Amino acid sequence: MCHFFINFFSNLKSLIEQDWLKTSLLIIGAIIAYKTYVTAQGQRKLENSLKLIDLFYSSLKKEDIEEWKKIFQGSSESSGASHGHFMHAEGMDIHELPFSSLFAEGPIDQGATDRMAQILNLIASEILDGKCDQKIIYYELGQFINSISNWLEVIPDEFNLNFLEKNFSYLYKINKRFHGYNMQWPRRTHVYSE
Repeated sequence: MCHFFINFFSNLKSLIEQDWLKTSLLIIGAIIAYKTYVTAQGQRKLENSLKLIDLFYSSLKKEDIEEWKKIFQGSSESSGASHGHFMHAEGMDIHELPFSSLFAEGPIDQGATDRMAQILNLIASEILDGKCDQKIIYYELGQFINSISNWLEVIPDEFNLNFLEKNFSYLYKINKRFHGYNMQWPRRTHVYSE
């Protein structure tokens, strides 16, 4: 009988050791699988970010960024523009125009700001869904996002609602998120105000 208990406990000890070994290997395998998954997700977000940046530039007309630069510089205080307006030069004449004129029929920028806002709204929806790296997007497109969002926020609609929030809701949400990061995250400067 004693022999039976010795064999039983020795088999039990061996089974417990095997279970610990199996459990340890299972845990190590799960950790490796998780780290591989996280790395793959990061790589996928990076690739998606680069594709979205490429989509932004490829969806614009050749002169759209130049039009944006003119409006950006014309909207600065140093150009003499009042809040919610930008200065536009036509020959020797300089006119102050409201940002709402960029979304009216026959806009002075040939629709460049509207095209940019629509593409940025699409990109913002991808950021909100967590499908891309928001720091990379902000680095490359942050100046466009901030300036166009600021222009659109000052345009009231017929019900005195925020034009940006109503018409470009994803861009509105992402601009609010990025607003706190303006000084903390690096951002490419496409143009300086004069």
